[in-house]
Amino acid sequence: MPRRLVPLSALFFVAACGSGGDGEDPAARAKLASDLVQCQNDRTALKEKLGDVQTELKKVKAENDPTQHLDAINAAPGEVQHHEGNLPPQAVMKVLKANAASLRACYERGLKRQPELRYVSTVNVHFSVRNSGNAGDVSYSPRTNAEMEECMSAAIGRWRFPTFSGDPVQFEAPVNLVAR
Repeated sequence: MPRRLVPLSALFFVAACGSGGDGEDPAARAKLASDLVQCQNDRTALKEKLGDVQTELKKVKAENDPTQHLDAINAAPGEVQHHEGNLPPQAVMKVLKANAASLRACYERGLKRQPELRYVSTVNVHFSVRNSGNAGDVSYSPRTNAEMEECMSAAIGRWRFPTFSGDPVQFEAPVNLVAR
């Protein structure tokens, strides 16, 4: 939706910034040219201000987001960003990597029923891990295929994470969908 608004606002802006007929006197033309330059400068300043506000909004959203973001399941071993919480992200990544084959099986089953899934290369899985080591509250983005998502949710529900003390911890991890 915002992308459609930007071109429309640009049209309104251009309409407001440029008008005039061919038969006007030189003083009126100079005034219009001066107004046009001022209008364009104002537009540039507003674009910069909008970019700053969008950056600040992203920072605020990230600071208030309780979800812990993990690296991709099949990513090369590397540095996993540490977040405060009762369950270390490294332990979750270990379980995710060890059980990635069960997600691949769900994807392959879904691919047989819906060949268009081959165009989906990654899906983000959102889930929480309870202190008992069980996963729950599984969701996906983007939503692709309900049957495949049910299969993946059931698989994740069977995984066992390390137990810990405290409230459930929320995680998000990209799952790269690759068939064999």
